[in-house]
Amino acid sequence: MNSFHRSPRLLSKRRSSSSMSQMDSGSLVFAGFALFATGLFVMTCLVLHRHLSSSPLSSTLSLRRTHLTPSHSSSFTTTTLPVRYSMTPPADVPYDIYHCPDTPPPHYPYEWNLLQVLDHWPIDTTAVPAYWHQGLCVWDARIHTQQIETYLKAEVPFVLQHHPDVLATAQRWSTPGYLHQLLANKKQTTEHSSNNQFLFWRPLSFMRQIPKSTIDHVDLTFAEWYDKAQALQTTSEPQATQEHWYFRINGIQRMQENLFLYDELPYFHPQKSWFMVEPEQERGINCRFGMKGAFAASHFDPTRNWITLLGGTRRYLLSNYTQCSHLQLYPIDHPSQRHSMVDWSRPRQYLQEHPETQGFAQATVNEVVLQAGDALYLPTSWFHAIVSLDINYQCNARSGVTPESFPTLRECGFGN
Repeated sequence: MNSFHRSPRLLSKRRSSSSMSQMDSGSLVFAGFALFATGLFVMTCLVLHRHLSSSPLSSTLSLRRTHLTPSHSSSFTTTTLPVRYSMTPPADVPYDIYHCPDTPPPHYPYEWNLLQVLDHWPIDTTAVPAYWHQGLCVWDARIHTQQIETYLKAEVPFVLQHHPDVLATAQRWSTPGYLHQLLANKKQTTEHSSNNQFLFWRPLSFMRQIPKSTIDHVDLTFAEWYDKAQALQTTSEPQATQEHWYFRINGIQRMQENLFLYDELPYFHPQKSWFMVEPEQERGINCRFGMKGAFAASHFDPTRNWITLLGGTRRYLLSNYTQCSHLQLYPIDHPSQRHSMVDWSRPRQYLQEHPETQGFAQATVNEVVLQAGDALYLPTSWFHAIVSLDINYQCNARSGVTPESFPTLRECGFGN
């Protein structure tokens, strides 16, 4: 029989045998790969479990020796901080700030005469009164998603509470010893004042000659600053007469500066979110650490601004950009440009001594008390003055500009 002519049965058997051999070989390769992938997955899960279950004060390091790896919360219900102050707003507010309309009501936010607000709660008083003059709505990040986006789109200020990432950071930063370990012994540029007043001061070449600022700068570690803040916290002397220090640290991604702040504050990553309206216009993270009684003069910033309080308590006095002419600002050729020249610690006496500033008596304002875990949205060019009511930690970030305030600011001498 010709060797090339094989029986159909024999050919079928050989093909079947060859096919099974190929299948066995393929199956072995697939099984080996599956076993390897399963092992890699199990190892990854073990590593992640070990990382996520670690204490906030663990010695885990990432990228930098002083960076503690945070365990961020992704749940709206896992992280809470106690509310220390609550109040019922004055009866003349035409809406309930805790149950606001879904869209901003007319003439929102409600404001009061500034002198009356300062009479009720003087700037140098750090004790929180039974009520304060708040016209800003308070939204809960867990349930008010649509309202938050509506108010953001309308470019009006409001307070945000119960955001999981803000709460998680506030809880870590409020843990005793956490910031001492996070910031280690690196010295940071710190503002120093002979009293409790901090007035912006940045002389430029085109500016006229002005007497030297009362603010100077020193280099302090966080531990050094904290010791001074603790001493001030317990003194019986008036806060306004005591030396104060304002500790600062900035994170700037494009300059590779203090990048650990973006891990600590993941909500400020330059990607589209409530906190980053225009991420391509992100300008870094600015953290300011205040001690009891410190006062930062009222001013405007020509950008959107999200402020988060990550420890302690701060009072913010806010005014619409339309108050520009009333707030008596230093002019554009002054090192303290954009800031109010009036002494808010004694405003009525100041007006008597400076009759040319009488427009200040018509200024309006509303105020909020932020506590650890709260966030505040300020649209472009909204005025804000800040009082530290105790030791506190604030971080803010800016993203983009809206133009509606520009005509008013030009009339005040700012802009072209």
